[in-house]
Amino acid sequence: MQRAANRSSSSGHAKRPEDWLLEERLIALQESHGLVDEALNGWCRERGLFAHHLMQWRADFCAVGVTGTRRENAQELRDLKQASPAAA
Repeated sequence: MQRAANRSSSSGHAKRPEDWLLEERLIALQESHGLVDEALNGWCRERGLFAHHLMQWRADFCAVGVTGTRRENAQELRDLKQASPAAA
């Protein structure tokens, strides 16, 4: 009985969207990629999601990549500023 409960909670079914792990969210985005209209809505319904959850997760994943790049650029800029007075 306990095993069945564990399986249903770890499979992504009957969970709140905010309880999904990053890995589960990525898999959900991959599985639902290319689905439109009724097919997407049906896929979401089976998992207790709405299409706007997938849209937000996709935006979140994309924002992480952009943020990381900005941080790297900011660090490079700081390094250049520090090196400039030392060279003079």
